[in-house]
Amino acid sequence: MNRRRVFAFLSVTWALSFAAVASATTMRALTVVDLATEADLVVRARIVSTSDVMTIVDGALVPRRVTRVEVLETIAGAPVSGRISLVEQGGRDREFVVQREGIAEFRRGQEALLFLRRTRDGYRPVGHAQGAFVVGRDRRSGVVRMRRSADPGVLIGGTTEKGIDLGANPSLADVVSVVRELRGAPR
Repeated sequence: MNRRRVFAFLSVTWALSFAAVASATTMRALTVVDLATEADLVVRARIVSTSDVMTIVDGALVPRRVTRVEVLETIAGAPVSGRISLVEQGGRDREFVVQREGIAEFRRGQEALLFLRRTRDGYRPVGHAQGAFVVGRDRRSGVVRMRRSADPGVLIGGTTEKGIDLGANPSLADVVSVVRELRGAPR
């Protein structure tokens, strides 16, 4: 009898411990138009390296993913050249794994189109992975297109104020043209 009560208590405690830490994040889906207007900087870049580091923030250890990129072209915002860092919360250490939904995923050597917001540590993609696209050539058509870095699904295009509809899977040239229309040439 005592054993059953202890087992029941432990089972309920175990189940509640998972319920207490479960959470969900809902993000608004961002179109290219949203990304272009919310970004401080839009660049075409090549991924140089990605590493996970532990940093101290307000006295606590916080895992961060740091991605170094070589800027190939500034599309909007103050012109940037050379290398910049993208810093996002999440990552892994020997003892900890913090997987954050929507973190941008890159491989060394990939080309990317990045919609970035300035932070005190560097930059981060607007809307997390929504603002980070891997660039590649469509094998059938030869057109240079993008896909979201953390989601192989289609790009959400959107319609500009002037009525230009990007559709579901626009080319890199179309997106760059729309960003420049919305933001003007790099300052």
